Amino acid sequence: MARELDPDRSVWAELRRLIPPLYVPIAMMTLGVGIILPIVPLYLEDTGVGLTAVGVVMGAFGVGAALVGIPASSFAERRTNDHLLLIAIAAAATSVVLFGLTELAVLLVLARFVAGSGFGAVGQSRQLFITRGVPIRFRGRVNSGMGGTHRLALVIGPVLGGAVAEAVSFRAAFVLAGVVMAVGAVFWIL
Repeated sequence: MARELDPDRSVWAELRRLIPPLYVPIAMMTLGVGIILPIVPLYLEDTGVGLTAVGVVMGAFGVGAALVGIPASSFAERRTNDHLLLIAIAAAATSVVLFGLTELAVLLVLARFVAGSGFGAVGQSRQLFITRGVPIRFRGRVNSGMGGTHRLALVIGPVLGGAVAEAVSFRAAFVLAGVVMAVGAVFWIL
């Protein structure tokens, strides 16, 4: 149940309170996804994967994100929302790094599926966090802020990922994406 706050508390105070537990994990997860967005198809092309297989690998992320909703909610009910967030971030961050270290088609699909599942579970976790911890009168603006955070990260991430892949390597961009995702958990823990 959402705790009631001082009625005079401003929406800005509430939004500031939510930066570490809500906005940073979402921003870091989406930034990590954005970092690899432009390079996954290019990396796959470099490894000799055909266009159909690129589509399958890219689509595995969406399948993972789509299928995780109900199991993630059930997990959060059995354990805690905090456990869900940490496991989802760890799974996504690890799978993104591993993606950049393999060229085996089955592992590429599996890594993208796990990354999508982690991304979807983080989103589910933050929606549960809002439902349980944000007063009703602030939820619309808080959700709007979360959407804005997604969009901003998806503007910055691809530029950053492309620059790192071009200046260093594809693998460096995958490692950066995994580290950025993991930073979301660090901010949440603090």
